[in-house]
Amino acid sequence: MVQQAVATLSVPRVPTGLWSCVMAAVMLCTMPASADVARGSGNAELTLAPAPADSDGDWTYTIKPDDTPATIAERLLSDNRSASQLMGYNGRTRDAALEPGNTLQVPVPWLERRPRPAEAVAVRGQAWRTTHPEGTRSLLNEGDQLNVGDGVRTASNGYARIRLADGSTLSIEPDSRLQFNRLTQYGRGAMADTRMNLEQGRIETHVEPTEEDGSRFEIHTPSAVAAVRGTRFGLETREDGTLLEVREGEVWFGTRQDTQPIREGYSAYLSPDPGSDPVIRPLPPAPRITSGANAAQQLPVQIAWQAPEGVKHFQLDLFRNNGDWVKSETVTGNSDSLAGLANGDYQLQLASLSDNRKGGTDTLEFRIGLQARPATLRTPARDATLEQDQPEFQWSLQGDSEQARVEVARSSGFEETIATSAWKTGESARLSEPLEAGEYCWRVVTRTGGDSTATSPVNCFQLAGSLETTRIISANTIDDRVNLYWQSVDNADGYRLQLAEDSDFERIVQDREVNDTEIRMRLDPGERYHVRVKGLAPEPMRSDWGEVREIAVE
Repeated sequence: MVQQAVATLSVPRVPTGLWSCVMAAVMLCTMPASADVARGSGNAELTLAPAPADSDGDWTYTIKPDDTPATIAERLLSDNRSASQLMGYNGRTRDAALEPGNTLQVPVPWLERRPRPAEAVAVRGQAWRTTHPEGTRSLLNEGDQLNVGDGVRTASNGYARIRLADGSTLSIEPDSRLQFNRLTQYGRGAMADTRMNLEQGRIETHVEPTEEDGSRFEIHTPSAVAAVRGTRFGLETREDGTLLEVREGEVWFGTRQDTQPIREGYSAYLSPDPGSDPVIRPLPPAPRITSGANAAQQLPVQIAWQAPEGVKHFQLDLFRNNGDWVKSETVTGNSDSLAGLANGDYQLQLASLSDNRKGGTDTLEFRIGLQARPATLRTPARDATLEQDQPEFQWSLQGDSEQARVEVARSSGFEETIATSAWKTGESARLSEPLEAGEYCWRVVTRTGGDSTATSPVNCFQLAGSLETTRIISANTIDDRVNLYWQSVDNADGYRLQLAEDSDFERIVQDREVNDTEIRMRLDPGERYHVRVKGLAPEPMRSDWGEVREIAVE
């Protein structure tokens, strides 16, 4: 027979009424295993207080300044209950004065019940939301609301941070599955009843303390139940049992017949095997972060810490100030560097690791405030003339952790950008498409920190370009007449022909411009000539002479 285990959290809270004390004792001794617990090797339970929804008793409300019977009834009671009924239940008249600090007994069935969805405030990697009752699965996005019956599943690279209506947060780590079984608020901001199933994996929780007695917060696993209020802890479900790590507060943990307190700074591991006892050990002490700027103007940010004796491994988690998870990694040694961060506020959490347990944690809050600087342009220089239609652009970066891209336009005002390179961290780029001949201007835009950009001065240059060489097709001679034909050249406005007596074209006989791609000439019989042709185009286009053809006149 597999044993059942129970764990109970005990944290400081406001005094409770007599009914709450009695019910707490009854729950510890007689409460059956919850129907919400997933099937597993046995049930461990960690309970704090009776759930209002499961009881017909009274809830003790502490009167606050400016409370009146009418405002209390409006905030807490269902529509079919009134302030007069509430005051009569407490043996008072409808207009009786209320003293702050005194208490009123409120029957739990009279409280208004409101569903309060949770919200995904940060998602990284792959995470899915499963809906109830349809059972469909879709990608989880920031801002998605999670209702009763919905679940969250993370992949091996997935992470999700969930915020509950009372401000408590759940960090669902990779390879985990969590389902929400109850998300109920009683009255407006009074008691809350929150229950979940952690079917697989690990979560880190930060449960907000409640001012009112009677709230319930439970997380079930296949082999344990954690019920907490106003504490921080880690809970992991494994095939071989449940691991609890208490960071704040105190938890009663063990079998249903034998529980014992687990204080802050200790872990408890309970195997589902019959007769096993919780294994309680101190958590590894926290490292002490010794260096790290509160405000960084350059990257990477260097972090150093003092490692506790015997601890060699640490878990480093980095979050944005809005709770958005940036990275999580296991590191060794006593230092690390953080690169590639965007501007903003961050919190770094560094925890000691030992025997697969996450121990004490030190935190560092810092801000990244990088400023991009204008790059210095190298080549093409101002007013340069280039011949390549895909020129290489070179510059020098002046800032830290910057990316850059080239922008090219027809004019220095950049009214219309005609070519842009991709963002890169280097200091040179070549356009992927060729440019036509003409006048161009270029500049470099730099960016860093995700939101800081700068633009360099502008250099303008001429792109000469070149025509294709002209190929002579044929040279036909009839007596002293020669008919010469050549290939048409794109973008040529005309052609220049040279006829010489020698192949070096030192003794030129004719040098003329023609518009067509053919010419007829009379030459002296018995002589040999050499001819060449090239296309003509306006500056800055250029062209070269084509092949030389020898002509023999009989």
